[in-house]
Amino acid sequence: MAVRFIFRCQFCDEQPDPLTQLSLEKAMRENTWGAYQDALPGRWLVFHARGLYGTPRYACAEHRGDLGDYLRVHLGNLGFPTWR
Repeated sequence: MAVRFIFRCQFCDEQPDPLTQLSLEKAMRENTWGAYQDALPGRWLVFHARGLYGTPRYACAEHRGDLGDYLRVHLGNLGFPTWR
């Protein structure tokens, strides 16, 4: 059975272009937590949350700054990774 992941910006529900989709799928397989990662060529931002920080979060190029602000407000007291 084929599976296709659907990524959407947390703030505007925009979906990535096909090349950025591949980059996001690759980022999803990485075993990291509490780290930011760029998904190029669409300049999406991924926050690998997991564990204490909840689920991974994705933001389009237009809302990259909003994701950082959101994480600082809601998860900033949990530790260092959200302040990078």
